[in-house]
Amino acid sequence: MKRALAALLLLVAGGAVARADGFQLERYEPTPAGSWFLAVPHPWYSSTRYFAAGLTLDYGHNPLLGGLFEPGFRQTVAIVEHQLVGHVDVAGSFLDRVQLSLSLPVVLMERGTPAFGAAPIGGAAVGDPRVGVMVRLWGQADRSPISIHAGGYVWIPVGVTGSHAGDDNARGMPEVVLAGMLKDHVRWSLDAGVLVRAHQTFGFGPANSADSELRLGLAAAWTNHARSWSVGPELTLGSAIDGPRAGKKYGTALELLVGGQYHIKHTVLVGAGIGSGLASLLGTPDVRVIFRAAYAPVRTEKPAGPPDADHDGIPDAEDLCPQTPGASTAKGCPDADRDGVPDAEDLCPQKSGVTTARGCPDADADGVPDGEDLCPGARSGTKPDPDKKGCPLDSDADGIPDAEDLCPNAKPGDQPDPAQKGCPADADHDGVPDADDLCPGDAPGAHPDSARKGCPQPDADHDGVPDAEDACPKDVGDANSTDPKTNGCPKLMVQSGAVFELRSVHFETNKWELLPESFPILDEVARALNEHQEYDKVVVEGHADDRGTHEWNLRLSRHRAQSVVEYLAKKGVRRGRLSYEGYGDTKPLDPERNDEARAKNRRVEVRVSSTKKEPARK
Repeated sequence: MKRALAALLLLVAGGAVARADGFQLERYEPTPAGSWFLAVPHPWYSSTRYFAAGLTLDYGHNPLLGGLFEPGFRQTVAIVEHQLVGHVDVAGSFLDRVQLSLSLPVVLMERGTPAFGAAPIGGAAVGDPRVGVMVRLWGQADRSPISIHAGGYVWIPVGVTGSHAGDDNARGMPEVVLAGMLKDHVRWSLDAGVLVRAHQTFGFGPANSADSELRLGLAAAWTNHARSWSVGPELTLGSAIDGPRAGKKYGTALELLVGGQYHIKHTVLVGAGIGSGLASLLGTPDVRVIFRAAYAPVRTEKPAGPPDADHDGIPDAEDLCPQTPGASTAKGCPDADRDGVPDAEDLCPQKSGVTTARGCPDADADGVPDGEDLCPGARSGTKPDPDKKGCPLDSDADGIPDAEDLCPNAKPGDQPDPAQKGCPADADHDGVPDADDLCPGDAPGAHPDSARKGCPQPDADHDGVPDAEDACPKDVGDANSTDPKTNGCPKLMVQSGAVFELRSVHFETNKWELLPESFPILDEVARALNEHQEYDKVVVEGHADDRGTHEWNLRLSRHRAQSVVEYLAKKGVRRGRLSYEGYGDTKPLDPERNDEARAKNRRVEVRVSSTKKEPARK
């Protein structure tokens, strides 16, 4: 597909010719005269200038193409190959808060080939005049890091029918603009608006219409200190929110423009830009070139300088000694040692010092003059010792100031912790002092328990995978961080006579429906059995604890074993290899009658063997 496939009219074989209402093909809307960007608004007001007027010329290459829909687009003709549009721009401001603007587009030239019910305009044609208003809500765009503005535009239809110089109906666009100046060098702007227009068509085909759009713009530019020039990129986006192209492939236009402007003697603003369409809507060219010139004088006001009675360069309003020449570092007062502290306040007027020590030397910069500091080589810091002027507080008297002591109220003793300054020993080297460690002999490792300081997370089967992450928390397994469903599950090794005791198989209470937490270990059993088809006898045995009647336990354990067989069969294990038995409470592993013993006795076992006779060994 051609780059910047911006304006499309797609022909459908056998399609009927639609009524040609006409709409403005030109998508470029110039910013108000005097703006520092070409396509994205950067508002100015009467504190900057009262008035600006100028001319903008916009050349677009291939803004209107025709082709076939197969179902992709294949260009067959350039209906408008070359287009030149002029915009007469006027703008003004009052009250340093309101900006008014007017822009009149005139199609000066179009060249191309008529097709699909559309044709280039033969001569000049006046487009729809645009009237705009912008109100400053907060900040100034060219003075503040961020400013907020709101307003909008209204286009007045010129009544053209069957043309593409203007719409057949009025349209409007409310807009919000954020703009500012960063570090006196980066000018930026962001605008968002909704263009509301009636459904308009031109020519025929499924992409020959114009509807309401969401419009966004983002621009940034670098400027000099004098703000006499500006260079940077601008990105504009329009996306149909109504009509047949809303949410469709050819329902969005995206243009990138790189431009620059120069303010000649802060009076005439000239600029140029070049860009390209990156995504398609009617009127988006593959190449766009813009030239702009505007009379945009900047207001210059030279306020009278403030009074300075002692002529020391410091205004009287800021001069603490307005009748005596002084130094700027001392706010206009005499400062013999030039340390920024006026002589009248300087405790050491002939010796350069620091303001925090009232003009005296302070080697450790803690605000206590060296002559009074009992610890001149150590800062008192945020926790000074109330009994030792200029010294840091050391609550546990271990020689380490509290500001550096990780355990300010506990002496490290004879065996300090080398990993924690000022702290006692840490037996398990987990970074938690033994005095605070709830598990002083057991380091939490890679899985610390947030609820128990210094302890690892619970790991019932002691396989190194915490229960919270272990898919088989009762069966010793291997860590598998890439697959949470098998993390912590054993890799079963199948051989004749093998017995797998599955403790992570759980059922609903007093029922034989498998719980989802049983699936990981049963999936591993199914995988192992499917890999070893040579073992054709697989017996699933169910065991219960001593609670309940003997008859109920036999029935419950048999049905639970049957549920496991059904699950393995669904996972691909041949049913002919599978059988099941229920032993109830007849084969306990632990004869005791307590919760721990009952947990051991409730289990599922899988026995694997082969009925085939192995060949005799020589």
